[in-house]
Amino acid sequence: MPRGLSADFITALTSEEVKPFYAAELDLDAGPIRLWTGYGDATINGDTYTGAGNLLSFSGFQEVNDLSAKSITITLDGLDATVLSLSLTTPIRNRKVRVYFGVIADDGTFHSIETFTGRANRIPFEDNGETGTVQLEVDSKLVVLEKASNWRYTHESHQSRHPGDTFFSFVADLQDKDTVWGRAKA
Repeated sequence: MPRGLSADFITALTSEEVKPFYAAELDLDAGPIRLWTGYGDATINGDTYTGAGNLLSFSGFQEVNDLSAKSITITLDGLDATVLSLSLTTPIRNRKVRVYFGVIADDGTFHSIETFTGRANRIPFEDNGETGTVQLEVDSKLVVLEKASNWRYTHESHQSRHPGDTFFSFVADLQDKDTVWGRAKA
């Protein structure tokens, strides 16, 4: 899929020394978490990202020509017990995740393009006693279309999502109703 790259982005890509990076943004109730694969704070697209260096990695990127659903994994290594417990207590499932690929220009400015958007699915972790690893699995928007919704088209199911809405309240009455359509009533 062609993407619109700015002239500054192309200039940074074609410079003698290319400094690529990845960045990720995870939307949470308490506010977004923004990390990038460099060191220190970085201003990317007007937002401040915290550097995670080599502790942050991305895997599973695939460019496809069809509309197949893909997933990626964002891994964060070397976490202490506090961060691991936070990953267990913070609701992360179904949160929006954006991943950017970018380059740092010779003048130190960051140029990026969004390469993946999806929803957080699972967050398995490993703990060896001192440090741990968190792997955030992120599904593309198309993965949602492949999953069963588990919603029923009944009044009760609709009320659980939209209390007071009577959209499905007449379905049971219409089920066995004989409707005359396109002819005179006999």
